[in-house]
Amino acid sequence: MLRPLIADWLQRTPPDGQRLLVVLDGLDEAIGWEVNRKLFPSDFPPHTKLLASAREMGLRSRHDWLNTLGWRDTQIFAPTLRPLQRSAVADILQRMGAPLDTLATDIDLLDELERISEGDPLTIRLLVEALRDEELPLARLTRLPPGLESFVRDWLEELERRGTERRAVRTLLELCAVALGPLTATDLEQLAPEPFAVSAELDQAVQAVARFI
Repeated sequence: MLRPLIADWLQRTPPDGQRLLVVLDGLDEAIGWEVNRKLFPSDFPPHTKLLASAREMGLRSRHDWLNTLGWRDTQIFAPTLRPLQRSAVADILQRMGAPLDTLATDIDLLDELERISEGDPLTIRLLVEALRDEELPLARLTRLPPGLESFVRDWLEELERRGTERRAVRTLLELCAVALGPLTATDLEQLAPEPFAVSAELDQAVQAVARFI
C-alpha cells in the first residue's frame, strides 16, 4: 500500500533547490517484504539520490542486487566496502577511550580481533563492546573461531552457564525475533508474565541483549 505513495513522493522535485538523499540500509535483511524492481521508481528528479547497502552472499552478488533493483551500471556508483584492517581496529579502540584505548597497541589482541571479526564492522563492534563491558575475557577471546556466528554462540553458551538469567534472556530474544514492531515493558510482561514477573529481571535481560537488538 505504501509503495505507490513512496514512489509518488520520490518523483517530486525537492522544493527550493534542495537535495534529497534516501538511505536504505541492509537490503539483505529484509523480512516480510520483497526487494525487487518495483521498490523504487525508475526515474528521479536531478537532486534526488538513493543510497542502498546489502551484503554479497552466496546467491546474491553485487551484480545480482543491481539486477534485482533494476539499476543500470550507467546510473550508479557501486563501490565494494572492504573488510576493516588491523589499523582500523586499533583506531576504534583508541577512540573508545579508557580503558580500551590502552589496548590499541596490543598486537596480539589486534590479531585476535582481526581474526575473529574477519574485518566485519558489526562483529568488531560487538567484540569491542564485550571487551569494554568486561563480558569477554581475553583468555576466552583466543579460543573463539572466526565469524559473527561463533561469537553469538559463545555468548549463548556463557548465558547457559549463568542459570537464573538464562530463561529471561532467551524469552526476550524469542519474543523480539517474532515481533512485528517495538515491544514495551508492558507488552513483555503480558506476553511472558512468569519470567518477567519482577521488573528487575526484565531490566537485566534487556541489558544483556541490548547490543544484539
